[in-house]
Amino acid sequence: VMLQNTIADKYTYSLNSVSDFKAKILESSFDGMLLKINSTEFWSKLVGKFNAYNILSVYSAASILGLPKNELLKAISSLDAVAGRFQFYKKNKITAIVDYAHTPDALESILKSINEIKTVTPGSLSQTNGRGEKLVLKITVKTNEGYKLLARKGKLVQEVFLVTTLGESEIKEIIEATSPKSCRKKKGS
Repeated sequence: VMLQNTIADKYTYSLNSVSDFKAKILESSFDGMLLKINSTEFWSKLVGKFNAYNILSVYSAASILGLPKNELLKAISSLDAVAGRFQFYKKNKITAIVDYAHTPDALESILKSINEIKTVTPGSLSQTNGRGEKLVLKITVKTNEGYKLLARKGKLVQEVFLVTTLGESEIKEIIEATSPKSCRKKKGS
């Protein structure tokens, strides 16, 4: 309706249907995605279907504005994730994902992206440089896909949703093993 009475051109982009700009995720891991936009393959350090859509929208708009394709893909390939947006950390065999999804749709998008990668293992949190009060993780509720934990540091509390097939006792062992020694409960306390 908006375009009906204007001289504006209409362009479309999609991962799933016929469009002016089309992309396909060829590979996906926590290290990034191999994407194919129209006929060109390239690597992005960003992860998840939502980021593939974001990349495709930027590529589409920049192409329409006349930016050279090679320069555009090089710039997109160098992009890093925004802090707190599907950020992941790996240590040994543990992967922790940080995302400040503030809406149910955003959380659902993150969980779907995790499920598509299918290499998620439980994560751990720790203090930075031993400063401040100790961080305590506590399992509170079993969910359909894992557990809800509370992360408490001083007066601050954050809910953490852990998507895992591990049992409660295994998670407790991981929390204990990855907690700084100064944060571990002493036996008998």
